[in-house]
Amino acid sequence: MIVHAPVHTSKRTILEVVERNKDWIERTRARMLERRSQQTKKFVEGETFLFLGKEYPLKIVKGQEEPVVFQDAFLLSDAYIGHAKAVFEWWYKNRAAEILIPRARELAYQFGFRPKKIKISGGKTRLGSCSTKGSINLSWRLVLTPPEIIDYVIIHELSHLKEKNHSKKFWALVERFIPDYKKRRKWLKENVHRLTLR
Repeated sequence: MIVHAPVHTSKRTILEVVERNKDWIERTRARMLERRSQQTKKFVEGETFLFLGKEYPLKIVKGQEEPVVFQDAFLLSDAYIGHAKAVFEWWYKNRAAEILIPRARELAYQFGFRPKKIKISGGKTRLGSCSTKGSINLSWRLVLTPPEIIDYVIIHELSHLKEKNHSKKFWALVERFIPDYKKRRKWLKENVHRLTLR
């Protein structure tokens, strides 16, 4: 375990603080380890994968030509088991291009934003960004989230075209388009650890 403390803090003080918070440290550590084990995908029959906020089971299929097919379940060809992570990432990236870019264009038009470009990125924890030149980047991982979360992230980034920082004016702009944005932001904070194929 690594403990960060101000430079001039005595070893005794550090040990006292650690001892006093021992139970909390252990609970937090256990929760983090549990989260980590949950997000490590093994690509085995019956394991579930997110798509648009819902969990779908994985089925291994013999002789299937397509690497992965989605039919209310993820059907993975047995020939691609050794490359399952790359296959899933490829599938999600394709769905992201089909879903996220048209939705971002639709919302931009609806609310009067004019992004220069809308692109799919590989962001892991940063699900969206807005460049200084007016380009919107959306992580392919967004297609794992429910549609209302997709809309929140898109509106968040589009709002940065008018307000560059997270000022009160920025959040007021987001709230004008998404009155329940705090609820959606809370969902993201609580679930971002699930948006992975590690």
